[in-house]
Amino acid sequence: QVEAEATLRVERARLVARLRTAVAAAGTAEATLDRLEPVMLTIESAEHSLAEQFRLGAISYLVYIDGASRFDDIRLQVVDARASLLGARLELAVLGADTSCFPLPEESVGTGTGTTTEDGP
Repeated sequence: QVEAEATLRVERARLVARLRTAVAAAGTAEATLDRLEPVMLTIESAEHSLAEQFRLGAISYLVYIDGASRFDDIRLQVVDARASLLGARLELAVLGADTSCFPLPEESVGTGTGTTTEDGP
């Protein structure tokens, strides 16, 4: 019984650590997305302006490529933040058995194979 209680304490500590990590990751991703939202609202017009400046000869090709690369970096940051947020939400859904964010696979009944099925609409 002492061993079972110790195992329970260790597993509970692991679960709490996973929950804290997922909550922190979600918070960081949301903060990043909030920070980049104003930039994403104007990125297309800024990119168009940069292209027009190059087309009119106001900036060199290297300046244009550098600017375009920076816009791509911003887009990649948004994609990474969204992926992190979704991963954290999935982790929280799995740990809390909460299907409100993600349809979680359920054990098939009666098959004994351990296969999973997903709930459909």
